[in-house]
Amino acid sequence: MMADSHHIQMRAWVGHFPKRKAGYSALGFTLVEVIIVVLLVAALATAGVPQILGALNGMKLTAAAEEVVTALRYAQSLSLKEGTAYGVEFDTTLNSFRCYKSSTGETILNPFDKKPYEIELDSGGHIKEVTIETVQFRLLRQYVEFDSLGETVSWTTDPAKAGDVVLQCANVSKTITVSAPLGRITVQ
Repeated sequence: MMADSHHIQMRAWVGHFPKRKAGYSALGFTLVEVIIVVLLVAALATAGVPQILGALNGMKLTAAAEEVVTALRYAQSLSLKEGTAYGVEFDTTLNSFRCYKSSTGETILNPFDKKPYEIELDSGGHIKEVTIETVQFRLLRQYVEFDSLGETVSWTTDPAKAGDVVLQCANVSKTITVSAPLGRITVQ
């Protein structure tokens, strides 16, 4: 008997719906509510897009600058380790740079993937859209070399600066400076 009583109570509860007030729907949203929410989301997204794009361009530029600094430091460390000159050459036309051994001019191998140490900024997914705007090392050269002491090879009497590489992404730029004679590398 108790089971029948419980069964009757469950049937009554399952069929129970709260009463609606006149003119209001118990289910869903009105069209006006949906339109307001969509407009608010669109306005917030539109306001944030320029900031997001600026942040992405900044991250790409920073990653490209780190690639250049890594190449410069690697060439400098090889010069010290092996006691012979190594350098980094930039090509603004191809938007690329490479590390090479000065005595032979041959591109050296990247220590990470054992492939030639050549980086094309246009082909790197995380650094696409970054360009090498200007490269100016001593006597308008587009390369810098480090001697067996890890110092910049001197081509002029300017004692303070070996040169600069300027990278750009959208309207933001970074300058990588190599000091002379010690070859200190800074990014601004």
